[in-house]
Amino acid sequence: SLLGYLEHTQQQSVEHIKKIKSFKSDNFVILDRSTIINLELFSTLREGEKVGSLISVIDYTVSAAGGRLLKKWLTEPLKKKKQIEQRLNFVEELLFNRNMRQEVRDHLARLYDIERIVAKLSLGLGNAGDLINLKKSLLLANKVNELLVSLKSKNSQSLRETLSSQSTKVAELIEKNIKDDPKFDVHGGGLIKQGVDKKLDELRNTAGGGKGWIEDFQKKERVRTGINSLKVKFNKIFGYYIEVSKSNLDAVPDNYYRKQTLVN
Repeated sequence: SLLGYLEHTQQQSVEHIKKIKSFKSDNFVILDRSTIINLELFSTLREGEKVGSLISVIDYTVSAAGGRLLKKWLTEPLKKKKQIEQRLNFVEELLFNRNMRQEVRDHLARLYDIERIVAKLSLGLGNAGDLINLKKSLLLANKVNELLVSLKSKNSQSLRETLSSQSTKVAELIEKNIKDDPKFDVHGGGLIKQGVDKKLDELRNTAGGGKGWIEDFQKKERVRTGINSLKVKFNKIFGYYIEVSKSNLDAVPDNYYRKQTLVN
């Protein structure tokens, strides 16, 4: 019913929503709006500003997704001891692996917002630039995954498992088909690499090299008909046409269609 409501009100597909989970409060503490405000989690009570709030003190995230996750954790604090310890163990591992932690941060800082990109592409609102950014981000995520291999905590293992092997295939698919510097406008062409589709290459060569195509066509027709004086010309009345002198009328092929006789 909710998905149907969204489709009806937004007048578009909601295919980017792949999974729906039931909301269970037994894993974390429920914080209502008043509690969030009074605890000054995201803004101060008196001035209503971020500076001075809890998140302003602890938020050292370097990616949009990381910022959202931290905010989610603050509004949904864990209450089961086992889950709390697992998260703290992961934090401890990263704390004492300073060099690796810095490498992870460097990679994360260069990540684009994968969640937002995928949502845009799923709704048909994205462009080729989003595909390139998705490719770069997936490759960076793989590097992060490789760095986390040395960690032993359960949360680090779970994190590695969430990165599907399909991500590499998606990155390779984009690399193979999409230009590295595509045009922003998806309707303007210039997105697909040369060699991906033979028919597309032919059409692109015709559109982009019209003058060269005409010259090549003229040469081929001269060879085919044996009329060396044959010319391909253009005017506003007929568009492109083939001009043949009267002395070569006998050599004109059957598939030529006579439009008019030129004086002199």
